[in-house]
Amino acid sequence: NDNKNIARTSGINAGIVVSSNISEDVDYTLSYSGNYNISRNSLQEELDNNYYYHNSGLKLNATFWEGLVLRNEITNMLYSGLGEQYNQNYLLWNLRLGKKIFSNQNGEIRLSLSDLLDQNKSVSRNVTETYVEDSNNQVLGRYLLLMFTYTIR
Repeated sequence: NDNKNIARTSGINAGIVVSSNISEDVDYTLSYSGNYNISRNSLQEELDNNYYYHNSGLKLNATFWEGLVLRNEITNMLYSGLGEQYNQNYLLWNLRLGKKIFSNQNGEIRLSLSDLLDQNKSVSRNVTETYVEDSNNQVLGRYLLLMFTYTIR
C-alpha cells in the first residue's frame, strides 16, 4: 500500500559461567544466560513485543570409589512474554552413572537417563516485519541409554 514499515528487533543478553576442577576426581560448572528481546514496528504496533528467556544450569562430575563416575546436569529453561501457551518454565535433568574399566581405566560402561523429569520442550519465536510466530516442536522425551566408550591414548 506504498506505506513504509520499519521493523526493529533488538536484543540484550548476558551470561556468566563459574567452573572449577576441585580435584582430578571432581569438577563442577554453574552457568546463567539471560536474553531480553524488544521488537518494534512503525506501521503495525500490534506486533510490538518484548520477551525474555534464560538458561541456568549446574553440572557436576565426580569419580569416586573404585572408578565409579557420576555425571549430573540440571538446566532451568524459562520463556516469558511469548504467547500464553508458549510461556514455559521447566527443568531438564540428565543423570549418568558409569564405571571405569580395564587396568588403565581407558574403558567406561555408562548408564544415562536423559530428561529424568520428562519436561523437555522446544519453544521458538520468529519476528518479521509482517508477523510474529511462536512455535512448539516435538522433542525426544525421557530415555535410557547404555553406552560403552574406550579412549585411545
